[in-house]
Amino acid sequence: MVVPSGAPAASPAPAAGGHPVNDPARCVYCTLCAKKCPRQAIAVDRAAKTWRLDPDACIGCGVCAASCPKNCLTMGGG
Repeated sequence: MVVPSGAPAASPAPAAGGHPVNDPARCVYCTLCAKKCPRQAIAVDRAAKTWRLDPDACIGCGVCAASCPKNCLTMGGG
């Protein structure tokens, strides 16, 4: 993509895979997904055992799902 001089670069478009969906029964709250997310769209609290996604920040790239050692993240949520 060529961006004319002085024009702002476009944000990456969300992937067709949608947003990640967590399976809390399999999640060990290791925080790898949050650490790997390029947009910091995932917040994990190990002590409270919570996993939260900011859907406005998520670009649907799937890096979080690919980095999950327990395979508890699937792409496809709205």
